[in-house]
Amino acid sequence: ASLELLSGAHAAAGSLEVLCDGENISMPYGCRLDVFGSTLSVAHTASLRGNGSGGTIWHIADDGRAEVGEAVALDAAAELHLGNGILETPDLILDDGLLHGTGTIKGNVRNGGTISPGAIFGELSIDGDLEMDAGGVLSIDLGGLEAGAEHDVLSILGTSMLGGTLRVVL
Repeated sequence: ASLELLSGAHAAAGSLEVLCDGENISMPYGCRLDVFGSTLSVAHTASLRGNGSGGTIWHIADDGRAEVGEAVALDAAAELHLGNGILETPDLILDDGLLHGTGTIKGNVRNGGTISPGAIFGELSIDGDLEMDAGGVLSIDLGGLEAGAEHDVLSILGTSMLGGTLRVVL
């Protein structure tokens, strides 16, 4: 079985587990899934899709945690917001999606979309490798000298293959 959120749906996960073999989460455009101060477990994949006019949002905050066994994929207009949250997955694939906020990605990230640490300023950590594709954007806000409070920080514990665009916002 799978958890499928239809267009316009909203789900708040208090303690939701999807652990059986072959299980996935698929979120089409216009959906939102919040994981606040709890854990969401998915055995295989999570797929977030948008359509340019209606985005799909996955918000992991307040020490919330999402654990995905295989991969998380974000495409056009799909957003992953971290607010002191953790996403644990072997691979996060941004195919034109947006990753932003503060928290930790425990796994490898391939960016063909946009990575923007912080809400305004903040730190985003990748406990794995980062591969920036030619179409990928890293957006960094600069406003002062104090890391995380006056400018963004992207920490990468693995290796980095940098391509794409560095966008600096003053």
